[in-house]
Amino acid sequence: MSRNRYNCFLASLWLLPCIVIIASLHHISHNIVTIHLTLANSQGEVCDEAETIYYTFVPEKAQEMGFSGCKVEGE
Repeated sequence: MSRNRYNCFLASLWLLPCIVIIASLHHISHNIVTIHLTLANSQGEVCDEAETIYYTFVPEKAQEMGFSGCKVEGE
């Protein structure tokens, strides 16, 4: 794993042996987070890219709405 300019881990999720999804934090502005996604094949060739935008909540509000956290494989 590596870190980007926001000092966050970049994650690679192996979905199938021949498809790789790479997600990296692109931008943070207040409670809006932009994540860049790359879909690649097993040779590392980029098949598609996308930007996703998420609205985030403070931990207390997230818990109130039912979010109890998430764990990364291996934790």
